[in-house]
Amino acid sequence: MSIFSMTGQFFIFYCIESFGPVVFTIIMACRQVLSIVVSCLMFGHPLTAQSFLGAIIVFLAIFLRIYAKQRSRNVSEDKEVAVEGGKKLFEIPPVCLVKY
Repeated sequence: MSIFSMTGQFFIFYCIESFGPVVFTIIMACRQVLSIVVSCLMFGHPLTAQSFLGAIIVFLAIFLRIYAKQRSRNVSEDKEVAVEGGKKLFEIPPVCLVKY
């Protein structure tokens, strides 16, 4: 039993190292949702509106975090392009440079 636990930990560390913690969070959330759905189908547990709402909130929060991170990365790349060779190519409004 401890060998399986150790192997699972290695896969978790590999996943986080290779793909990052956000991808790992998505994988774990999908695994839990799949486990709940299989349990409901096998044992006849009811799925309530609260359970669907909870799953939607979790995935929405994860994907909004990914979106915000990607957007801030794009803004910083645009800022680097705007200044080339010590002279400004164009002015970037301060509103565009806000990090979330």
